[in-house]
Amino acid sequence: MIKLYGIKNIKVLKNEQFDISIHLDIQTGITYTIKWFDDKDLDNLIGIGKNITLTSSSFQDGDELYVNVYSDTNEQLVNKPFIITINIIDEYYYINERYHDNKNIDIDSMYFKFHKAFSGICYMYIRDVDNIYEQNILVSDKSLTGAYNAYNEFDIIEEYFSNVHEAEVAIDKNINISLPQNVLDGSIMRKGTRVLLFKQNDITENGVYQIDENNMLIKTNELDTIDKLFRYKIHINSGKYLDDEFHVIGYYKNN
Repeated sequence: MIKLYGIKNIKVLKNEQFDISIHLDIQTGITYTIKWFDDKDLDNLIGIGKNITLTSSSFQDGDELYVNVYSDTNEQLVNKPFIITINIIDEYYYINERYHDNKNIDIDSMYFKFHKAFSGICYMYIRDVDNIYEQNILVSDKSLTGAYNAYNEFDIIEEYFSNVHEAEVAIDKNINISLPQNVLDGSIMRKGTRVLLFKQNDITENGVYQIDENNMLIKTNELDTIDKLFRYKIHINSGKYLDDEFHVIGYYKNN
């Protein structure tokens, strides 16, 4: 008995090249040919062999592929062809919750995920590690009052982690932002996915972008003003810079 088996449903992006494989159980010594068709009557041959490479632009969502095994006399060796349904992904109506928006991350969850501290421990700003009790307006709420700028851990969190954001990937090479992006740094781009660009040839193109329904990069306004840059941090969720944080250390001022 001859048996064909493999994946019965395949999801592919719009205008994407993709590979499909088929497997079979067959007696040793039998000469056979695997043929692929895009119609149920098995008239339109589109490929031969266990593997085939196709382009999703040639299909519509829900189209089917039909695979069968033939003898050297072109006789079908399987009564019913193996059917594979093509699902073409054109829009994403939701994305994973970890990338769900561009709002500030919850302070508590951000802090306890990446930083360890014990309840009750206090912190304070110091300018000189050799003189941590220096009394100066730079380290005190007020100058020459004897009151040093000591905060408990939750005040520090509120002060330093209130402008934290997330992005899916950070791209360290110049890309053409006028073209649609299906995959960046190994991550599939979905509607709403956030991308940090920081190595553009045109520095005005650097910044945080969000993928729209056409897979185009749309720049956000979260780095537009100096106020928004203050203590800005962005955490990367995948790709080359997985779990890295980027901080703003300077800016260019347009005259």
